[in-house]
Amino acid sequence: MSTQEKFNAVVLEKSLDNDFYEQMTEFANTFRKQRREEIIQQPNNAKKRGAFYRWRTTENLDKYLIEFESNFLKKGGRVIWAPDEKDIAKEVSAILAKHPDYSFEVSHSHIFEEAELYNTLSKPYHIVGIEASMLGEKREFSHPSFPLAHVGKEKANMFFNDFLGLKPRTDTKDWAEYYRDKANSKTHNKSIAFVNPRFALSDSGTLVFDGNNGLQASLVMQSNIVVALVGIDQMVATQNELETLLPLLSIYGQAETLSRQLLFVGGPKQSSFDEGPEEIYIILFDNGRSNVLAKPATRQASHCIQCGACHMVCPVFRMVGGQSFNSVNMGPIGEVTSQQQYSKKETKHISFASTNCGACTEVCPVKIDVHNLIINNRKDVQESGHTGANEKYLWLAWKRMMLKRKRMNQTTSLKSFMFRTAYRKNWGEKREFPQIVERSFNQMWVEQFGTGQED
Repeated sequence: MSTQEKFNAVVLEKSLDNDFYEQMTEFANTFRKQRREEIIQQPNNAKKRGAFYRWRTTENLDKYLIEFESNFLKKGGRVIWAPDEKDIAKEVSAILAKHPDYSFEVSHSHIFEEAELYNTLSKPYHIVGIEASMLGEKREFSHPSFPLAHVGKEKANMFFNDFLGLKPRTDTKDWAEYYRDKANSKTHNKSIAFVNPRFALSDSGTLVFDGNNGLQASLVMQSNIVVALVGIDQMVATQNELETLLPLLSIYGQAETLSRQLLFVGGPKQSSFDEGPEEIYIILFDNGRSNVLAKPATRQASHCIQCGACHMVCPVFRMVGGQSFNSVNMGPIGEVTSQQQYSKKETKHISFASTNCGACTEVCPVKIDVHNLIINNRKDVQESGHTGANEKYLWLAWKRMMLKRKRMNQTTSLKSFMFRTAYRKNWGEKREFPQIVERSFNQMWVEQFGTGQED
């Protein structure tokens, strides 16, 4: 089964799941209501400043990456460059080989899935702390900021009660408190923490962690060794830019004025400090991001701050969820980046899973023109020759029919047969095919007014 066939199968399953749709819709509506209340207090030019900061960083990314590496090395940290997931597996295996008796913990993040880190750690090591997420072995998440948006509180209560042996909890604050207490109570002697910061500051060589549960902060401050995976598009030029970017991220990503916890890590523990990691490895991760940057038409997609706002307003995403994409790049912005980062042959169908309503562009806090980037991807698929022969013949037949009025006025049975033959596979068996009217608009016009275009 091809990637597109798998995608179609999952989409069909999710589109027929009313409980899933109601849960995603309820979550999105509640989130948007809270976000509107926060946006009222936001300066009008904040989005413009955020867009400018991201544009400036992207256009000078080579300079800022080198500056970040230099500043972080001065503080005693270590920087590793990894072009793809194979290099990450190699480097992580080398780090673990140096410390065979160390335990390690993973703070769940979509970038770990992208880097296939879990596969690297599972052989021959045991993942400690992976239960810090309900996602379990499947690790299916539906949103950058809310991985469990598709689950709902009822299923979460069942998880806490059955799997963890706890009383059902109905407040997400209680869930966060449980995991935070669990992380703080662990003995972190000889431990390695794998984390994913939100941003990396070029001017000071500092990692920025945000969140509301404190799990990553606990892992960073109480572990001996920290391994941080950082995408090259997570670079921020100066600390002053955070004054704009962090509130935008919180409002559009979490519907809050600011994250409850922020942690700035500038390097390994110094002799004058009691807490902090003794070693910090930063793995700068590319994995196709350079392909997005290389094309002027798609470079704007690298401005993304991973807030997930476009996911919440996308009608397709609310219908089928993030798991349908079978990729860490999900939602409208994921439709743009997937095709550039990975094989066009495997991802060409994703750009067509959009209504192009423009809601994603309107809501983006850094003013990315998402829906037009999706259209550009479709054009790229056509120009690169990745469309099938059947589709080309279909468009040729459509063109010939549209150029002649007599063909447009052909019998309904013939037109219905043509449409059913062309779209039967993609339309699916669960949906009723639309009925074509008996007479065309031209025929009705001629009957009423007596004149019309005959050729």
